[in-house]
Amino acid sequence: MNYSFFFKGLEINDHLDGLDVTINGRDSMYLKQSYYALPTTTNTFSFPIGTIIHKVTCSIENIISTPVAKEPRLTPKMISSDKKTRATAK
Repeated sequence: MNYSFFFKGLEINDHLDGLDVTINGRDSMYLKQSYYALPTTTNTFSFPIGTIIHKVTCSIENIISTPVAKEPRLTPKMISSDKKTRATAK
């Protein structure tokens, strides 16, 4: 059983605080405070009950690099809903 995934349509938009990076067809963003906000994808595989998986391998092929003048935007500091509620209730 082989699965292949392709990433196409890279878009880079320049902002004062960094670059916005998007890739067409990606379903989410990697968002962790103080790390770059970058597009990601998640895939779930379903197998019949009792399936034994002996080996999983991943290979990365045909990488195309795009030079950029600055770094991507960092994920901003998260504000908990409690703090936000208290701030707006005043």
